[in-house]
Amino acid sequence: MDNLMVSMHGSIDTYLMKLMKSQDDRALITTGWNRLVDADPFMMDDVCVFQFTQIDDLLSLTIHVLN
Repeated sequence: MDNLMVSMHGSIDTYLMKLMKSQDDRALITTGWNRLVDADPFMMDDVCVFQFTQIDDLLSLTIHVLN
């Protein structure tokens, strides 16, 4: 399980989450997602783009909401 720093595009707030990778190359956010949703609720029909980046050992995710 890896630490994952998550932020919304255009926001300075970050959320520490846990990312579990399966053997078949799928991934699951296991901890912290609810904090993000409670702080920055998504609207029904929002389209989101998930942009993963890695610098050294730090994995981060930026979520872009397209309206």
